[in-house]
Amino acid sequence: MSSFSKADVKRIIEEKGLDNLSAKSVRISLEEQHGMEEGALKSQKGEISAMIDAVLNEMPPANEDEEEEEEEDEEPAKKKSKKEPKEAEENPNKGKSTCQTKDGSECPKNIKKAQETMKLSAKKFLESGKVIEIDVDGNQLRGEPRSFSSGNMGWYLNGKVPIDVAGQTVWAQVGMNVTIPGSASWKR
Repeated sequence: MSSFSKADVKRIIEEKGLDNLSAKSVRISLEEQHGMEEGALKSQKGEISAMIDAVLNEMPPANEDEEEEEEEDEEPAKKKSKKEPKEAEENPNKGKSTCQTKDGSECPKNIKKAQETMKLSAKKFLESGKVIEIDVDGNQLRGEPRSFSSGNMGWYLNGKVPIDVAGQTVWAQVGMNVTIPGSASWKR
């Protein structure tokens, strides 16, 4: 039995923020909080990763939080402001990520609730054979349907891929969870 809980992991994620999140940083923080020697929890990496997945899957997407907070505020002056430009100056090399759907649509609000009641079972999803492929700079990653330790259904894609950067080839490690919000509630 572990000496830490999902609540401990959630607290660390909330303190560190998603921008600075890694399984290793969570493990080290857990060791520090519980007065353990460095590396004491290395054997529990899988359990820690599963707890991180579970916590992240329970958290609403960042943009939904902002929308809810804005709706709750009565006066526009009380709205939370976006990050200060100073932060961008401190880390000018922080890359940005975008998502463009194939049909140009945007994800509906409350998608997790909507998908919890879908007429799709975990078994039917896993047996569907729906494989997804992702292109990473001309390299193809392929993932088959799976169940995550959080209970959500989705796909996992990973591999090392060569990428040309400024005339040099670098090998990059890709690891991607593609999860379906609400699928943990599907009938098993």
